[in-house]
Amino acid sequence: MKRLYIYIIGVVLLMTGCDVETSDNGDLDGFWRMSSMTSVYSSTLPGVDMRQSGLTWSFQGRMLELRDVNNRQKDIVMSFQHEGETLRVYDPYFVERDSGDIRIEDVSYLIPYGINHTDDSFTVRELSSDRMVLSNILVTLEFRKY
Repeated sequence: MKRLYIYIIGVVLLMTGCDVETSDNGDLDGFWRMSSMTSVYSSTLPGVDMRQSGLTWSFQGRMLELRDVNNRQKDIVMSFQHEGETLRVYDPYFVERDSGDIRIEDVSYLIPYGINHTDDSFTVRELSSDRMVLSNILVTLEFRKY
């Protein structure tokens, strides 16, 4: 009987000592591969096919990771806020695990990913378990979930 109490106390202490962080991002969470990018400057042309570009956005918790699986662009992490139909991305950093992440001031590193400012906002036009469409005054981005 004494052992049972010790086990119960141990389990209770373990459960109260852990802080489990969960993500409440719904369909936004996960790994998204860019499939199309349309710029307002090319409004007479259809979107550029980006399926072979290897550009991905990955959402987890409050972090967004931008990655080029073809290794042509540097990996970037950013913070994001998703409220209703608005997605704000901000605070970009290069992923430099050995030397510490480096804050990005030059927006040219973000442009290949469809982001035009270090603090940028998009309207969420569509968000489902397998498709996402984001747009702002400069660009429309379409993604497929993997």
